[in-house]
Amino acid sequence: MKESDLADMKNKASAYESKIAELEMLLQQERHARESLQKSQDKLAEMNRKLKEETAASAEERNRLMAQRDEVQREVEAQKVAMAKKEAEKAQAEAELRRMREKHDAKHKSQVNGSGDAASQDDESEAKELEVIPNVRRTEESRVTAVSKNETLQTKLANLK
Repeated sequence: MKESDLADMKNKASAYESKIAELEMLLQQERHARESLQKSQDKLAEMNRKLKEETAASAEERNRLMAQRDEVQREVEAQKVAMAKKEAEKAQAEAELRRMREKHDAKHKSQVNGSGDAASQDDESEAKELEVIPNVRRTEESRVTAVSKNETLQTKLANLK
């Protein structure tokens, strides 16, 4: 073999080894790219799983809050009904008190103008009037308490929305 053939073969072998090294480097880069892609896909799958869990949790939380809001609304409505009843009781007690005062005033005027023991009838009328006043106070206190509770429930409802 000639020296030129040998040099030519060495060049070809060197070029061949260079190509092999280049291909190995490309293969290594492809492996890294595949690993990176797999890691990204795994990360995406994990993020999707977490998102699904959070969505389910937020849906559960939303449902819980809606149920709580509905309960508060029912309580508010019940309080409104109770307040309306208390208002009716108060109006009735006030009307009774007014009738008693009118009756008392009418008796007092007739007794001043007529005959009879005005002092004993006044005492009796005042005693009846005093029986009604505590009932009016209790009704008013109940109404104020109901209004306060209703405002508290309204605040809770607003916070839930």
